[in-house]
Amino acid sequence: MLFPLPHTGTIQEVIDKHAVKEIVEYERFCRDQHLWEQMYDCYANDSSVNVSWYHGSGHGFVKASSKMDVSAPHKLHNTMVWLYENKAIAITMASIQIRKQIENHTMDLTSYVRLLYKIKKAGGDWKIQSMDCIYEKDSLVPAIPEFLSESNNSAYRASYHNLASILGQEGYQINSNLPGDDILESVDLLYANVEQWLTE
Repeated sequence: MLFPLPHTGTIQEVIDKHAVKEIVEYERFCRDQHLWEQMYDCYANDSSVNVSWYHGSGHGFVKASSKMDVSAPHKLHNTMVWLYENKAIAITMASIQIRKQIENHTMDLTSYVRLLYKIKKAGGDWKIQSMDCIYEKDSLVPAIPEFLSESNNSAYRASYHNLASILGQEGYQINSNLPGDDILESVDLLYANVEQWLTE
């Protein structure tokens, strides 16, 4: 039985399950933050990846991901882990979000998936042996409704356009200088400030 009722009976099992969960979620975090060297280190040398646009080695997947022009951030929901001695199976429920211009309209594509991982412990470290994507459904919807047309609210930032539009209609003054992925320098500055605080 591949997915029995989870049982965590020892402290070591707690530690191992946490380490497995951490490595699969960290790999996706690295993908979204363009941390390619760290993402590369998450995969075993003989690993494999099978997703909609790529089928090949894990390290090849990292290299191919680094060349993509499209931003496709992941939202990870729950991760289940099953241990089998020095091996583990993990499933992460997730959604993948892409914002794209299609025929002069800003559209949001969301793909709902389950990421199935095989993970193996070698030399004291857990590494991803394989990642396969199981597709559930997807949706393609306008990012900005007609009643909040882009032309009427061009002053609002893309990363929180709808939020700013609604709050602006309610009379709130909108701060247009918040960190956001549409101005990556603002995010880098915030990260640098946090890193400096850690080392003070």
